[in-house]
Amino acid sequence: MSMAKAARQAIWYSHGLHELGHSIPITMRCDNTSSIAVAKNPILSERSKHIDICYHFIRESVLTEKFELDYVDTASNPADIFTKSLYRQKHDKFSKLLGCTV
Repeated sequence: MSMAKAARQAIWYSHGLHELGHSIPITMRCDNTSSIAVAKNPILSERSKHIDICYHFIRESVLTEKFELDYVDTASNPADIFTKSLYRQKHDKFSKLLGCTV
């Protein structure tokens, strides 16, 4: 669900920048291999047919190459700083990766 929301926002920003004369490729990074597999697989199976129609937007966007979808290891995911409580070492590491000073 969060990947669908992020993708919609990224594509919206990309269209806005395109109107201003800038072109920036979008690369989404996700630490959930199952979500990536469902998004990259164009075949709907019995196990994935329960997924709400609005989330098939990710699959369609990946197939039409509106953005790339890559895997990021959970231990190296700087987005965790916004969603999880972290030990100080990880918090400091992710803060530096995001360009924030500690």
